[in-house]
Amino acid sequence: MLELDSVWRPLPPPGVLVPLRTAPRLFTATATVMGQHVTTFDLHHYEFLGPCSYLLTKDFIDGDFEVVGVYESESGDVRLESVLIRAPGTDVTLHVNGMVDVTYAAAQVESADGRAELKTNDLEVICSREFQGCSITVTSKYFGRLGGMLGNFNYEPSDDQQGPDGTRVFSVGGLARLWAVSTQACYQANQATQVLALDGATGVDECQRLFLGANSSPFVTCFSSVDPRPYFWHCVNDRNRPLQRQGASKRSCDAAESYRVMCATEGRPLPALDACLGRGAGEYQGENQVSPPDSPTCSTPDGQVPVGWSQSFWGAKNGSLDVGLVVELASCNEGKDFGQMLQEVAKSFRKAGYEDVRFALLTYTSSELGSASAFSTEGRAASQLEGVPMEDSKDAHGGSAAVMQAARTMQWRPGVGRVLLQASCQLCDDGKSVAEALRENDVELHILSRLTVTLEGPETAESKTLAWRIFGYDKDLVYTSSDYRTFQGDAGQRELLEEHGESCLDTVQDAGGAVFNSNRWIPKKAGLTRKFLSVLSQRLATDVPEPRCHQCRCLADEDQARLSCRRCGEEPEINPVMEKIIKDFRAEFHTDESPLA
Repeated sequence: MLELDSVWRPLPPPGVLVPLRTAPRLFTATATVMGQHVTTFDLHHYEFLGPCSYLLTKDFIDGDFEVVGVYESESGDVRLESVLIRAPGTDVTLHVNGMVDVTYAAAQVESADGRAELKTNDLEVICSREFQGCSITVTSKYFGRLGGMLGNFNYEPSDDQQGPDGTRVFSVGGLARLWAVSTQACYQANQATQVLALDGATGVDECQRLFLGANSSPFVTCFSSVDPRPYFWHCVNDRNRPLQRQGASKRSCDAAESYRVMCATEGRPLPALDACLGRGAGEYQGENQVSPPDSPTCSTPDGQVPVGWSQSFWGAKNGSLDVGLVVELASCNEGKDFGQMLQEVAKSFRKAGYEDVRFALLTYTSSELGSASAFSTEGRAASQLEGVPMEDSKDAHGGSAAVMQAARTMQWRPGVGRVLLQASCQLCDDGKSVAEALRENDVELHILSRLTVTLEGPETAESKTLAWRIFGYDKDLVYTSSDYRTFQGDAGQRELLEEHGESCLDTVQDAGGAVFNSNRWIPKKAGLTRKFLSVLSQRLATDVPEPRCHQCRCLADEDQARLSCRRCGEEPEINPVMEKIIKDFRAEFHTDESPLA
């Protein structure tokens, strides 16, 4: 055991998740992870849930300690399950249910009544079943020495969203990707609920009473010390999260307890809400809120969810990616080794940093449109094409319907980048409809089809030779065999390129995709095939679209259920509910500043 000095008091009674301090002492900073709300040491606030393990904080100067947050997912519900604390002579896991796993500990560790705590001279970590979260407090010794999801502790909240190399990140999903420490590739998307419009949201009045009401809030004595406005939004977001567990309805408690912790650090202890006392006692007994046994459910990356379930997933460029392959079963694709192509594509994505890439397949002919397969490995997608006859004699007129069906019905994972590659005999012939399907479902399309490629200028042998060397192109560059070893594209040839095709060419390029000439994929020429597929796959792995917000719902369809994920709408203009909150706040606090700032 490390000898403790007087800066820490004994373990407080159950139901108090605050570091109780004595004076005089060095200044400290506290960060909290409660529900989906994260407050950094410098009081930067954001919403995050993601079923992986993330480095919350670490001393990057002397390596005194590191704290890792372990998130779990069950039936579509993601939550912080535990924190792992490693330090010289210490390897301890504090669970949010109050249990403790001790491998070895040169620190004071206690567990009682659903509350777990670890303390050294300069670090205190507390987790509580009552509040379903954890707080981490450090002394001034670590000022400017920390890094991780909880910021760098330098009294400047604006620079807390940085990666290990100091790179600024402008999305929470991107921040989580940089600090992920899971030993295996895992599904990374920010699954925190984020309410963009208060009109129609649940619990707005209650949250306003708690955090914006000068005459109604039990926390008003702390308003001058800790800004309550971020906690108002935290409260609203949590009140609108889909409920998947019994006893999880008191969502205001996460915001209330997070605010109480921060107020306690400022010497402003606040009363606990009566409605929050005793919360969480039954949530760790395996009691889940589920549909009746005979009710259909939807499959999500986090398990089965009941009809009526709804969740927003906030994505950012990360290690997960879904790739859909749309193949016309026609003679133009005969003899082509799609297994080889998928291997090259998977290899290029891995080089680009995508460790969790999944593939799905949809095939079609001139008379029949197939159904999309489930997402799996590239090997499984390739095996589904083995032995399939490519002998349909009629071209499917570009397969616009196939592209639209793939974009709309493939079981894309929420909050993950989405790429489609169509291998067709003709270019799609309905660019407007295809563009709408791609936009609604946040999908980037690339096309591999028979093209006529010419360059501007006299019809000389040299220009024909240059045109024949072109594998594909996008809005800015042309790609040739020269890109096999050094992939860079050619802007000069792109300016000379004459396009021959339907409006779908513009649709693909305007959406960030590329068009490749399948006439240059000649199976009998192994060397040329290797170069072509390498350049194609490298282009697919370049400028992968950043996933946006995806709104997913589990919908009933007769006696079955289906998961529908669409792109979230844009943030609306301020509405009457917001205007009323602003008016009330200004009147009660005699200020012109908006509570929504």
